[in-house]
Amino acid sequence: MGDACGPQGATIIRRGPVEAGSSRTTCVEAAVGPAKELHITVATFGAGPVEQQAAEAYSSIADILAQADATVVRERVFASSGAGDAVLAARGRALGAGGPVTLVDGSSCWGEGLAGIQLHAVAGLDVSPVVVDGRLVGASFELGDVRHVHLSDLRASPSTGSPEEDAAATFSLARRAMAASGLCFSYVVRTWIYLADILDWYPAFNRVRTLCYAEDGLLGPNATAPVPASTGIAARPCGGAWCTMDLVAAAEVGTGAPVRVERLHNPRQNEATSYGSAFSRGVAFRYGGLESVHISGTAAIDESGRSVWLGRPSGQVKRTVGNIMTLLAMQGLALADVCSATVFIKRAEDEPLVREALGVLAPAVADGVFVQADVCRPELLFEIDGVAVKAVG
Repeated sequence: MGDACGPQGATIIRRGPVEAGSSRTTCVEAAVGPAKELHITVATFGAGPVEQQAAEAYSSIADILAQADATVVRERVFASSGAGDAVLAARGRALGAGGPVTLVDGSSCWGEGLAGIQLHAVAGLDVSPVVVDGRLVGASFELGDVRHVHLSDLRASPSTGSPEEDAAATFSLARRAMAASGLCFSYVVRTWIYLADILDWYPAFNRVRTLCYAEDGLLGPNATAPVPASTGIAARPCGGAWCTMDLVAAAEVGTGAPVRVERLHNPRQNEATSYGSAFSRGVAFRYGGLESVHISGTAAIDESGRSVWLGRPSGQVKRTVGNIMTLLAMQGLALADVCSATVFIKRAEDEPLVREALGVLAPAVADGVFVQADVCRPELLFEIDGVAVKAVG
């Protein structure tokens, strides 16, 4: 456990990891006065009955939420398709109805079951629900003179049966959900997008996203806001849809103006927009004495846009961690400031090597959720995304 306090009184406390059965729980608490944000991660690290794994995971989560009197504003579950019902049943027993949850078909590297759970919760704040078409899709709250909007499980329901039409429907739903929250889509600072088949469909998806971003003032000569940070990864959403999206948006309280978001340019990597992917390598913004950095899905790609260390998972780990370290250092943060991370591994047999390497190079990342998934290029063996937070002046 460690803590850090900024000059304005913002405090970061890291608790864990605490192991129970075959799962490991970590909680990073960011306090601003009496208000708190909690980043909770439960990651499994071995095979076991999914009912037991889920019960242990949600028991840990329920204890943390109860102690902090916290409300969940965003939740993501990675589990194999056959495990989803058991996981949601355990969630219901531990948390009750709860808020919106994104259930992603993401298998653990050791087989069927639960890979992990990521939650963002707040305490000491008024939380407002975001509802579209009678469906709860998110929550909003005010912290540090910023209004935060978290939206989850945005997808075509039912699926259109077409990848491109599902993508367009997903962005349309996101726009309507943002409007329901009182903001427009250009206030989005971070997206997580899960695609059923990223290797075959990524170019088509990028065309849809680029068009939507241009319409919303995020791309092109008349852009009025930075391109959001993003994760785009292979994982089948529940309900048979081709894609689903989670997002975070932010606006200044009072004026309603967009938050001063800084798009981060990594000298160790070229811009994703240079090869047709509309996302920033990372974005940063401050609120209430906290510096928050959203790290996009990052892999072993160099400053020329080339994949490097082909066929060498250890080399790809080292390059990727170096890329993230450089990105964070630009804002005065370090790998130890990572409060939530997902590690996507293409080949399950590489998991022990990747976990060991991350344990040495980036322990805070190694506490994240490990998922077997395809990355956007066939030769890339793994990818990391995450969020980092630090108390600052």
